[in-house]
Amino acid sequence: MPRNCDFLFTADAGLFDPLQLHPAAAGHIAFNAGTRWLREHLVSHRALLSEHRTGLAVWSARLRYERPLRFADADELRVRAVMKVRHGGGQVQCDVGIGSGSDRSPLMPAPAVRASLVLIPLRIGGGPALGGTPAVLGQDLLARFRPDERLPSVQTSPVPRLRRALPARPQARTRTRFLIGRHMCEMADQWFWPTALSLAATGREGLIRRHTGVPGHVRDGLRRPVRIVDVLLERPFYLFDRGVVVSSAWARAEGPVFVHELRSGRSRHGVVVEQW
Repeated sequence: MPRNCDFLFTADAGLFDPLQLHPAAAGHIAFNAGTRWLREHLVSHRALLSEHRTGLAVWSARLRYERPLRFADADELRVRAVMKVRHGGGQVQCDVGIGSGSDRSPLMPAPAVRASLVLIPLRIGGGPALGGTPAVLGQDLLARFRPDERLPSVQTSPVPRLRRALPARPQARTRTRFLIGRHMCEMADQWFWPTALSLAATGREGLIRRHTGVPGHVRDGLRRPVRIVDVLLERPFYLFDRGVVVSSAWARAEGPVFVHELRSGRSRHGVVVEQW
């Protein structure tokens, strides 16, 4: 049975909006859970970078809300992470469940939020920027995964398929400019990946506010909790980079779909798809 990492995370009001756990907060908790799994079962994140000269960059992520998880639901969140390696070390997959919990109930409840991160190993060069190039995990690290923690296949992102299924013309589109500040970055002064989720939410809220005539189903993007969020990251933003979120919306009977392209000039840095 694959090894897990199970812990309690104290809930505070800043993790939530009025509807549920913030997607960006869920992404941050999931990344933290993967880091805890590494420390418990493989090697600490610090040692992975400094001693093994290996980084793990989030390439694809999915958040799925099985049910809303609100601030009023629990004092603590119970988090469980499982990590596996794919395709001979070409990918690392981290699956995380987040639910309500407490010390008095040590059993993991059915998760309210499921997060799945696909990370690409990087061979880290010198210098404080921690620049890296894609590479498979070294044999010393790969050998520390158990046989049932190794999967032969490559994980693909659902984002291209989701976009192909949408009509060519959205019912509304808007552009929101931004500047990458240090509060949006991790230690190497490049954006921390949940920033993509925050920028997408900013684009969606701006679209709904600016287009007052959009169908009611599109306005559900503010009135109802999001159900599924998919992220595909292609290149990082760095400190003080300027960018734009190009947000598009489609109305469906079951709820709206929003697609957010994160761009700078002619370069696309990532895509976020939100489904209700």
